[in-house]
Amino acid sequence: MRVFNKIAISLIVLLVLAPVFTAHQQHNEQSDYQALGFINPIKLPLRVSGNFAEVRSNHFHSGIDFKTEGTIGHPIYAVADGYVSRIKVSPFGYGKALYITHENGFTTVYAHLNKYADSIQAYVQNEQYRLRKYAVDIYPPKGQIIVKQGEQVAKSGNTGGSSGPHLHFEIRETNSEMPVNPLLFKMEIKDTIKPIIEKMAIYAMNRKSGLITDKGTIKAKSKKVLNVKRRKGKYFVNNTEKIKVQGKIGFGISAYDRVMYSHNKLGVYAIELFIDDDLIYRIEKDKFSFYETRYVNAHIDYGEKIKTRRLLERTHVMPGDKLSMYELLEKRGIYDFKDNKQHKVQINIEDAHGNVSTLKLDVWSTTDVMIFPKDTTRNKKMIYYNHHNSFDKEALKVRFPEFAFYESFFISYSKQKPSYKGVYSDVHILHNKEVPVHKYYDLSIKAYGLDSSLMDKTLIASINKYGRLVSEGGSFKDGWVSTKTRTFGEFMVTLDTIPPKVRAINVHNGKNVSNLNEIRISIWDNFSGIDGYEGYINGNWVLFEYDAKYRLLTYKIDHRLKEGNNELVLTVRDEKQNESKLKLKLYR
Repeated sequence: MRVFNKIAISLIVLLVLAPVFTAHQQHNEQSDYQALGFINPIKLPLRVSGNFAEVRSNHFHSGIDFKTEGTIGHPIYAVADGYVSRIKVSPFGYGKALYITHENGFTTVYAHLNKYADSIQAYVQNEQYRLRKYAVDIYPPKGQIIVKQGEQVAKSGNTGGSSGPHLHFEIRETNSEMPVNPLLFKMEIKDTIKPIIEKMAIYAMNRKSGLITDKGTIKAKSKKVLNVKRRKGKYFVNNTEKIKVQGKIGFGISAYDRVMYSHNKLGVYAIELFIDDDLIYRIEKDKFSFYETRYVNAHIDYGEKIKTRRLLERTHVMPGDKLSMYELLEKRGIYDFKDNKQHKVQINIEDAHGNVSTLKLDVWSTTDVMIFPKDTTRNKKMIYYNHHNSFDKEALKVRFPEFAFYESFFISYSKQKPSYKGVYSDVHILHNKEVPVHKYYDLSIKAYGLDSSLMDKTLIASINKYGRLVSEGGSFKDGWVSTKTRTFGEFMVTLDTIPPKVRAINVHNGKNVSNLNEIRISIWDNFSGIDGYEGYINGNWVLFEYDAKYRLLTYKIDHRLKEGNNELVLTVRDEKQNESKLKLKLYR
């Protein structure tokens, strides 16, 4: 009996101290990060415009965005000694990016740059001319380009997918390449502002679960979004009636963070869910892998985001969600309400500087009879999230890979005659866009009435939210057009026979360019998208930098444009190999 009592007391002590141990471990880890001695990458006041792991379209943000006063050209510095391990140049994504590997086990990334330091810039340009490509991904040998802490390595910019001048800064574990939250490192960012909570959601998780409707009845498999109010620093649900729940229930929260000297709404660092003082869910945004970043669509209420643009982060986990940032899960954060008692729900929202906001509310578990929704699944096929699935109709073939979805569902389908010109199939309406798709699936549509000379111009198009056709790509074979996609919607077969548009901006035929520093040319494709381009001066390839968001090619004039008469030839093609050429006589 004494032995049993000692064991019981030990277990109680461990349970009581567990949160303390966890917090101590987290504090030690953060102290270890801060002890690395990284300096700031930019000598401007650190004003944050984007947080680590905040929700972006189909991905988590993998770094911190620092404001650069709305301008480009600010010096960027190496945060520690190291060597340049990668240089990537792209018209999309990170634009011009620099990767520096340090001996402490971390690699820092500097993205959306305007230009590199002179020695690095010369190295990159040599590679671009050698490969005859603007977009390059270079891995210099270890030790070839050494940098010292505080050395200027680049200047800030707005290249790639950037929506305005800023520095995107990352810290990654070198071996795993996992991005780590830079706010865990010593950075001169002041923050005493608590996160702001806006709304809360309650989810009945299956047909045997439900919650109260506005009419006072319990409705199975339903959802309720509740307004949240703040009074004297405390958050509560603005609801005049009792919130009744039954069966397996999940919760969600809409919240954001702010830091001092910045007006941007930022992502939160950690979310906790307590039911009756028991912690059943916690997500902590310390680090993640790039391969799992698309699980953001499982973490949020994707359908709500598509319908209302409202961001709700779930405090429960969908069956196919494999995100690693969940620190604690008790039955996937889903609570089974099966009595007739009052229960306390508490959600804590935390930022990386330890500021916490708390939402509390009471719910009443009930065994009242539920109102079940009409069964609309008759004659529909079940798509299992953890299986390979196929779905075939007379003129449609679909192949879903395993784990293409986050939960199983009954798929819906219909078709109709096209109302757009130049369409060579029915319009196939495959399920709905409110269901997220994790992996690419194979989509094939039967084409009708297509001239054989146009087969290589075929593609599958979908309809966007503005009612316009958007290319999904594809190729023709044996009467079918096939592609891969990661969305549901309305699909049809159509053509792209129109070449890209090419227009000189600051030059014209016969132009004297002696007083110019660069030549700018606009390129644009109406449908399948730009596939490639080549620019030549006097028969020699020259480097045109491509800014896709501005549809702009830029050639910085150098010795390749000789004194006297010159001929510039630019060829631009789209994904269906429709081609346009621009020829200009230029004088220097």
